[in-house]
Amino acid sequence: MSKYRNNKVTQDQVRALRKDLEDAPVERKIGRWGAYRHSSQLYREQNQGYHHHYLNFDGIPVCTCGLQIVGDELVALHYPNDDLELQPLQMVAGHRNLPECEGVTVALIVKFRFDWDLNDYLWTAYCQVCGKSVVELSNAEAKSFVAEHNQSCQR
Repeated sequence: MSKYRNNKVTQDQVRALRKDLEDAPVERKIGRWGAYRHSSQLYREQNQGYHHHYLNFDGIPVCTCGLQIVGDELVALHYPNDDLELQPLQMVAGHRNLPECEGVTVALIVKFRFDWDLNDYLWTAYCQVCGKSVVELSNAEAKSFVAEHNQSCQR
């Protein structure tokens, strides 16, 4: 059974965690740093539209959109090809739109790599309904693919 975790991170929360880290006594800084690092990375990934899993404190995979799977529910919708090497959670229906963490999306940005020649990240996205994918595009182009397929392939 799928359920959602409220993991939406705002810029104000990241700023508050940064201030808490800076103001903490030395013996508390490592714990504050871990919280700040996790939240700032999650904030960045949500704004990039990047769906991937991280483990919560109970060891349960949670997507950056808040989707988590309880039990044995990992069923692929339309797995386009083995070259994408998707995480199991990326193949499950029910992801929410990023960065809002609301609504439902059928197209996901699922990978990235840094291109040193371009000095930029290149993103890979795929649609869970029609199976089409795009590989190593700019973030804006990958987000455009996601928006287009959410419009045309949403049931």
